[in-house]
Amino acid sequence: MKRCIFCGNDSSCSKSVEHIVPESFGNKSAILRKGIVCDKCNNYFARKVEQPFLESEPIRKLRQELQLENKKGKTIEDYGGPETNSACHAWSCTPAYWISKYYSEKE
Repeated sequence: MKRCIFCGNDSSCSKSVEHIVPESFGNKSAILRKGIVCDKCNNYFARKVEQPFLESEPIRKLRQELQLENKKGKTIEDYGGPETNSACHAWSCTPAYWISKYYSEKE
């Protein structure tokens, strides 16, 4: 019997694979095979962890800047926030830049 690495419950009938890096960051290959994570935990992490992270302002800006496609192959065309049409420079393309910018604007 396979057991979920998060909750320890039986995961031998799991139908989904766990993406180590979200698909919305362009990941198509870094995945854990079926049965490593149960469907319940996979869905929980997708809804409660991954989705809020991907919808946060700095990450949406980063995804738009880098033209990263989501699961459906679409990019964020118009974020509507400031600095969305600037060229991608090394520092401005890093998550650290957007996260620090996000928190500096909150203060």
